[in-house]
Amino acid sequence: MDRLVLRAGIIGASMLVGFGALAQLGGRLDVWSRGYQMGAAWAGVATSDGGIRLRIFCGDKEAAAANRAIKAGPSLQVAMSKITPPRKTKSIRLVVDRKTTDLPVAIERVPDAVNFDWKPSRAFDAGRMSRLLTELRDAQALRLEIAGAMREVSLKNIREALSEDIIACR
Repeated sequence: MDRLVLRAGIIGASMLVGFGALAQLGGRLDVWSRGYQMGAAWAGVATSDGGIRLRIFCGDKEAAAANRAIKAGPSLQVAMSKITPPRKTKSIRLVVDRKTTDLPVAIERVPDAVNFDWKPSRAFDAGRMSRLLTELRDAQALRLEIAGAMREVSLKNIREALSEDIIACR
């Protein structure tokens, strides 16, 4: 019995080491998903190394009134670690199938990352964002360009994650 437990422990430890090596070699586990949490519907993707997270939100107005952490209405946030953007950064670039879109953002520095936040404005309204997300649903490639840094983003499961118009806040 003790040998069986020891053998199972060795096999389990070997598997963990193997998965750790895969992650260090750049194993991509990026998968789009969607859900509802704390008064906000969301769709998004995060990289396996934790370096970037892109999420599209629609915050419920009543939930936002009760909890200041929830933003009412549509929004998009890109959170990146290991980046120090110039203070004058006013936009991020999304390249969808070679079509470039500059998205106006506000920058928020948090302890482990920098958040780039979009909210509807005259410069880029919710209708324009909805059209961009429709293009993204059928895209073959997505690249983010932020303050000189570029990152290819997986599109795995994007059709399912963006099957509903999250920006419409239904």
